[in-house]
Order: sequence, then structure tokens, then C-alpha cells
Amino acid sequence: GEEEEEENMYKERVEDEELLGNSIDGVVLREISMDVTDTIDVVDTSYEYDDEMSDDDDEFYFTEEEEEGNGWVQLLKSKSNHTRVFSNTFFNLIYNHGIPPRWRKIIWPFLLGVFKWTCTVGEYLEERHKVEDDYSKFVGDMGIVLERTKTTPNEELNIALAVVDGDVERCDKTYCPAGWSIEKFKSTLKEILKVYACINECVMYRQGMTDILEPLLFIVEDVSLAFACFKNIMSFAHSRFDFSAPDIESQLILLHEVIASRNPLTAQTLRFKSWEDLFFCQRWLLVDFKRELGKEKLIWLWERMWAARCLHTSNITLLLAYICLCAHSLLLPEVAIGTPLMKQFQHTCMEHHVGELFKQTQLLISQLADRKAQLDV
Repeated sequence: GEEEEEENMYKERVEDEELLGNSIDGVVLREISMDVTDTIDVVDTSYEYDDEMSDDDDEFYFTEEEEEGNGWVQLLKSKSNHTRVFSNTFFNLIYNHGIPPRWRKIIWPFLLGVFKWTCTVGEYLEERHKVEDDYSKFVGDMGIVLERTKTTPNEELNIALAVVDGDVERCDKTYCPAGWSIEKFKSTLKEILKVYACINECVMYRQGMTDILEPLLFIVEDVSLAFACFKNIMSFAHSRFDFSAPDIESQLILLHEVIASRNPLTAQTLRFKSWEDLFFCQRWLLVDFKRELGKEKLIWLWERMWAARCLHTSNITLLLAYICLCAHSLLLPEVAIGTPLMKQFQHTCMEHHVGELFKQTQLLISQLADRKAQLDV
């Protein structure tokens, strides 16, 4: 069909082109500043909300035939000495099809940069031991830091560690790995988060980091690997939690500018409600929609977002938030900040339509890539 043909053309173009990197973000900013949105055929993301509509749960699982058909089996059997080509093939496969659930435990650390895509078995085992050794060293460093606080009190660190204890007690227990007790799950969360707080004195711990860690621990089922994955995510997400670098505030400003430029009707509704600050979207950007989605849908979404980040744009969360708001703009006039209906709106934006919303986000990214090509000519 037409949609399949368009997807195939897009996949071929991505495979043949140079990496776009963060240049798509520049296109967003240039569109705002140059006011060129009238020349772009923007996908219509406004549709009537149907309370009975929901994604088919089968979309978030793979049959063995689908694994074979999507190319997973062939790719895992293949060899390549070209790291960039090989990793991009993986990123494209994840971006378009996700990861078969039974392989996530192996592939997530590769996707998050803990291991190189082209490492040999020997190199993998060597790096795996290094991950374990590094974590043991960090645990030792934490012990030294905590011992030092007995003679030289560090009030900020003590507060951060106390917040860790409180947040973990309220953790989402559905992410407890199979065969683990809830107590083991909680104690592991606390240890990893406290280790991170002790070795990262600038950010330490902020509320929301527990949300980032829980799915990682659920998938990899290993303390040192979960820490390595968490540390790599925080290498690009730490500014969200750093009070001295108001990243979330600037992201909300950019989100409003994108809405104003590409969807004036939604911008008008926000202005009428005095919601230009988009503060109600803050938790979407802070923890990548983790609080809006059930476990299976969140895992399905996160791995595709990570692949999109590697292939196309660091602002994937922002673009997805834009699609969510525009798609559900008809609900906005009925909602009020701080009410149960607002919480329902934040949740329903993603829970019922995550598959379709991500497809629309992919189309938007494709349009921005085409626009970049036009501007570069």
C-alpha cells in the first residue's frame, strides 16, 4: 500500500544518507525563525478523541515469524567490520520495528552504548568484567564518601540520600524483575541511586531518577549492567535534573515555539487557557512519558526513542510531546490545571495511542529531514 511504500522509501533514504545527528533540531529552530511552515505539507495530527480507541496489545509483541521477517535473525547472524554501518542498521531496525522481548536483555546495553555493536565475544566478556569491576569500585567510592560525611557533614548529600529512600519506597513494583523479591528490588534501586548520587556531586539525586532506573533493572536483571545503562542515560539526561541548568524550562519554551509555528490552533487554545508555559507537560519531558504508560508500552517506546536519538534528533521527547498535544488538542478546552481531569489528560494522551503517536512522530522527523535537504540545496 501507499503507507508501506512510503516507509520503504524512508528506510532506504536513511540507510543511504549520512547521519543527520542533531541537525534536525537546527531545522526546527530555523523553521521557527524563518517562518517557513506554510511551505511544508504537515501531517494532520488533530483528530476526534475516541475513548474506546486503544493500541492493539499485539503490536508490542513479536512472533518468531515477525522476528525473521523484520530482519532480526539475519542481522544478528551477520558480521561487519564497519562499526557505523553495522550500528546504524541496528538503530534503523529498532527505530522501525522495536526489539523482540526475548532479546532485550542482551541488546539494551548495546543500544545504550555500554558495549560496542561490533565487539567480538572476547571483547564483550572483557568489557563485561570491566563493567562489574567499575561498579565495585564505585560502591567502594560511595563507602569512602559516606565515611567522610561522619566527620565532615554534607547536608546536601544527606538530603539527597534521604530522598532516595523515600522515592524507592513509592517505586513501581511492577518493574520488579522475575524471581526477585520486592525487598531485593528496592534495596538494589537504593544502592544504584545512592552510588550515582555519591559520585556525581553536581546533580546527586533528584526525584524522577527512580523512574529512569526501574525499567532498566527490570530488563537487564543485573546490578552493574543496570548502573552502566543508567549512567549512560544520565550522560544526556542529567541536565533535566540539574537545578543550575534549567533544561526542562528551555525545552518547554522550545515546545511552545514549535506549537506556535506549526499548529496555530493548538497555540491559540493554550493562550486562551494561559498555559503557554506548558508546565503540565513537564513530567513528559522529565522521565520520557514513564508515568503515563504501562510497562510493556513504555519499554516498546523507550527503545525506539533511544534509536531515534542516535539516528536523528536529541529532541525526540519534545517532538513526541508536540504530536501528543496536537493530537489531543480538542480535549484541552475541557481540562483545568490541578484537577483529576488534567491528570487523566496527561495519562490518556499516551496510553491509548502510543503506537499511532510514535508513527506520526516518525513522519514529522521524516518531514524535517526532507526540509533540511531543501534548505541545504
